[in-house]
Parts: sequence; C-alpha cells; structure tokens
Amino acid sequence: MDSVAVYGVGRVGLVLAAAWCKAGYNVVGVDVNSELVERLNSLNLEFVEEQILREVVKEGLKAKTLTFTTDGLSASKNATIHLIAVPTPIDWQSKKFDSSFLDSAVETISTGLKKGDTVILESSVPPGTTKNSVKPRLERKSGLVAEEDFYLAFSPERVYVGRAYEDLVKRYPKIVGGVGPKSTERVATLYSKIAEKGVIRVRDSTTAETTKLFEGIYRDVNIALANELALFCQTLGVNYYEIQKAANTQPYCHLHSPGPGVGGMCIPLYPYFVLEAAKEIGVQLPLVSLTRSINESMPSVTADFVLSYARSLELRELKLAILGAAYRGNISDSRNSPAVELAITLKKKGFENIRVHDPFVFSDRKLKQFGIELTRDLKRALKDANVVVVAVDHAEYSLLTLKEIKRLSGAPKTLVVDTKGILKAENVDGVFFAALGVGKTSS
Repeated sequence: MDSVAVYGVGRVGLVLAAAWCKAGYNVVGVDVNSELVERLNSLNLEFVEEQILREVVKEGLKAKTLTFTTDGLSASKNATIHLIAVPTPIDWQSKKFDSSFLDSAVETISTGLKKGDTVILESSVPPGTTKNSVKPRLERKSGLVAEEDFYLAFSPERVYVGRAYEDLVKRYPKIVGGVGPKSTERVATLYSKIAEKGVIRVRDSTTAETTKLFEGIYRDVNIALANELALFCQTLGVNYYEIQKAANTQPYCHLHSPGPGVGGMCIPLYPYFVLEAAKEIGVQLPLVSLTRSINESMPSVTADFVLSYARSLELRELKLAILGAAYRGNISDSRNSPAVELAITLKKKGFENIRVHDPFVFSDRKLKQFGIELTRDLKRALKDANVVVVAVDHAEYSLLTLKEIKRLSGAPKTLVVDTKGILKAENVDGVFFAALGVGKTSS
C-alpha cells in the first residue's frame, strides 16, 4: 500500500492529509511549525473550524494511520506519494512570487525520492512552475527522471475556507495535469479514490496551474466591477443592492457584492502570478492589472467614505469600532484581510481610539503591530463608540439592529457605516446610517 506525505499542514494541507487518511492510506503530515505539529499529535484540535475535518483527523490519529512531524527528510524517504501544500506567497513590494517555501519542500522531497514515487503540487503557483522549476530541481538532486522514474503533476486545491474537506471530497471534481501523460494518468487514478465528483484531466501541468489562477482572477474582476459600480451608485443616489437583486434575475448577469476589498491568500495573489508570467512572454493584461488596482484601493476608499460622514456629523472625538477582522464572513482567517487594512488606514488618517471585534479571530499580527486592539467581546468593542463600521459579513453582525448598536454604544451621536450591505436602515434617534453602494438620496 502506498504511503502519503503531505508537506505543509495548514488550512489546505490538513484537509489533504485527512482525506487521504480517510481513503485508507497511511499519512504523515510534515510542517516546520513545531507548535502546530505538537497540537495536532496531542489531539488539540479546537483551532480546526470544520467539525467533519476534526472528526477525520481525530480518527486517523487514534488509529495511528495519521501522524504529524517536523522531520521532512524521514517522511520523504518513507512515503511513495508526496503532496506539496506549502504557502506560496508573493513579495508585496515587488509583487513577485516568493518560492522559498516551495523550494524548501522540493529540496526535502528530492532527498528521499525513489523510483516509482509520485509528487503532486497542490499549492497555487505561477504558470510553468511545475515543469520549469519543480521538475528540474527534483531530477537534479535525486538523479531520477520524471515520467521515466517518478511521476510529477499539478493538481490545484479548489477549496473554500470553512468547508474545505467537503469541497475536496464531495463538492468539486479534481483537476490534474502532469508533466507528461504517464504522470497525468497516475495522479488522476490516485485522486479518483478521493474525489467523489471525479477527475478532470487537462493537457499538462501548466494548463492545470493556469486553470486554478483563472478561477481566482474571474472572482477578482467581478468584485472590482461590483466595487466600481457601487461607488457610482453612491454618487448617483441609488441603491446598488436593489439593482443587483433585480439585475441578477437575468440568467446571464451575476453581479457580485461590493466591499472594502478582497482578502485571503488566493484571489489577491493569483493575478500577480499571471501578470508575472505574462511579462516574461511579452503579453499585456491591462484588465487584470486594473482589477487589482481597484480592489487594493478599496480600504482607502472606504476609509475616506467613513471620514467624510464623520466630519459632516462633526464627530471630533472619534471612537471607532470596526466589526470584523477576517477576510470574509464566518471564518477565522485574517490573512490579507481588507477589514484589517481598513483599520490600519483609518489609524493612519487620524483615528486614535480604535477597537476591532471579531467572533472568530483570536489574534492578528498586523493589528498588533499598529497597536490596534482586537477583541471577541462585542460589548467592549462597541462601548462609547461613535463610529461603527461593519467590515465583514459575519452572520452575527447581520442580526444586529441600529437600535441595538446604539444601546451598546451609549454614545449620544453614532455613525454606523455598513460596507457589506447586511444591516437594515431604520430611524433611530442619534444614529446616522450610511452604506457602501447606497446613495444619500436613495429610498
């Protein structure tokens, strides 16, 4: 029976490890984070959001068919299937791909690579990475040849944070593209045992890499369109959400919802992966580039929106509560969160007294760096706040009323700004309500 090593057991890697374990394989999860490895091996799984994922991981650990380690070299020597799920960030200064985590994982795998082994890259990467970078690195160190001695393919993770296990196993087909036909078939056969929706074989690894990136770029473009149209609606004096609802009854129209930006480790990065590859082959992608500019400007645009209303109400002693730190609703992931960027931007623009509330996020490095308090206590966040900004569409916030916000605040005059379109406008003494995408004269 093949044994599996998963390199990187974060939000994606842990799901992969669990799914392969559930399918009957012996799995070892490898991570450089010794604290994470210790928590997992000791069954300390409170930080795992998905109940089904917690259950599968717990079953595997108790049955000893799933283990976690920091010893990647041992894992690479003992495993026959190697899955790479390490972070693949960009350098935000240069906007270029940072391959350091991937290079380290490939180096570790190449040290223990054996004839007949299979290597699958799951982490999102610029087009051509599997063929032009991973393949020669593996071959050079191991002395083996892809397609002849070992199999190598790209199979993108296609999961949504908060329901990742079911996405992988039940919801989406798996896309597979190898560096050659043998690798494609080998990995497709393996994944047919995991993915209930089946496997889509594409021409090669570069095709598979690009497919994943285009999925994210599609979302990025449509969110930018929503943001641009929402800002237009504000000035025009109409309600974007009313228009969105009406327009989307037409089957070829799917207007997205606007907001203070786009976060996470996927959508904000993928355009830059493609733009980097495009530059290398002399291709211009002005829409992709403009889309990023629009979405990256939204925290600043939203901050200006908040400030314009605060000044018009002559709120001089500004005490601000931002509701939400995650990059989207009902998850605990705050990486590249526009809500966090909004808080930092408002501090830079003069807000001194800021509290950020989130029911799921325990800590955030950037908020801490800027001295902005993060709390899970809604009453504490809202106490004395005369500016309240809903920055994330957590279900908990959609249950709030302006009256309740006013009561918890206790401030004589309160500005409430909804950037996600989840609060209902109502007449409450001492409360002024504004919503991103809703014009002042809109009824």
